[in-house]
Amino acid sequence: MSTFVPFVSDDEIVAIGRGLATRTLPKSDWTHAAHFAAALWLLPFHPEIDATQMMPKLIRAYNQATIYPGRSRLPGGGCIPIRDL
Repeated sequence: MSTFVPFVSDDEIVAIGRGLATRTLPKSDWTHAAHFAAALWLLPFHPEIDATQMMPKLIRAYNQATIYPGRSRLPGGGCIPIRDL
């Protein structure tokens, strides 16, 4: 079992959130802790977004994009925009 290593700065949380949203987060960094970090990023940095609606969409889009590396959009051209990343 792996040991949780806490995030040491807000910058790490921001990087995970942006990496999730832009689908550039390395798959090895997409841990259980990173799921929480992404939510912590989304809530204060994008209060205009309903996190309970957006998080599942972001996660599915990220997972789909990492199945096909180099793809930043979902099949069919769909993309989930988040302004001011």
